[in-house]
Amino acid sequence: MDPTSLLSLHDIFLQYVNFAWHTFNFDMWVFSQWWCWAPLGIPAVCYGVFFMIKWVFITFPLWFPVSAVFGVLTAPFKKLPATQEKESTEVK
Repeated sequence: MDPTSLLSLHDIFLQYVNFAWHTFNFDMWVFSQWWCWAPLGIPAVCYGVFFMIKWVFITFPLWFPVSAVFGVLTAPFKKLPATQEKESTEVK
């Protein structure tokens, strides 16, 4: 593999941001169409559900690492369920 053909981290980030921006603009275009709102807004609600699910996947590289690090850092402070059951039986 030719090392000059690899993208830098900066280029990858710019392509990701451009993809997200163009996708968001398309979503706003869809929401601004008359057919989305004319029949009682039902298509808008359906596209809104699709929009939310789609953006969970599009933003996955952003929120998942933060969630994973937060989970690892808070894990020592959480009690295990078996420990909680043992403490509740001891009190009785």
